[in-house]
Amino acid sequence: MALEDKAWAQRQKAADSYRLALTQAWKLGLYTPMTRLATERLGALRPEELPPLEESILEPGYLSAQDHQADFERAL
Repeated sequence: MALEDKAWAQRQKAADSYRLALTQAWKLGLYTPMTRLATERLGALRPEELPPLEESILEPGYLSAQDHQADFERAL
């Protein structure tokens, strides 16, 4: 067996293990740094099965620049 074939088999085992870990985590409702790592690694091994995680950060341009003050009743 060639070295590439052995490496391919190990990658498949790793991807299956990451998939099993994620399935259990989702079943138990867990989200930890290890869950995120497993998601990233599975996405790297099988990008067609799990696309990479992307985080979009909103620009603060949607907020109002005006200050609003309100007077509240202090006594009844």
